[in-house]
Amino acid sequence: MYSCQIELPNGTKYSPLSQAEMAPLIGVSTITINKLFKQLRDDNLLLPIEGKRGKYELTDKAIIIINEMEKLESKLEEDK
Repeated sequence: MYSCQIELPNGTKYSPLSQAEMAPLIGVSTITINKLFKQLRDDNLLLPIEGKRGKYELTDKAIIIINEMEKLESKLEEDK
């Protein structure tokens, strides 16, 4: 989701892929991805975009987590 975001004129970024499109890309059922999205919403990592049915944006909290994970991955690669 993070790497394929597009930006709206108001600065909001979101993934253009629906849950149904994402499911086969990551190898899970639509039921599983629906449960995952519900958990991500409950954990305040995803927010639905008003006026964009089935589209979500990552919250600031999610972006911070992703950036920290990328830093950790880079560090692990350096240490190899």
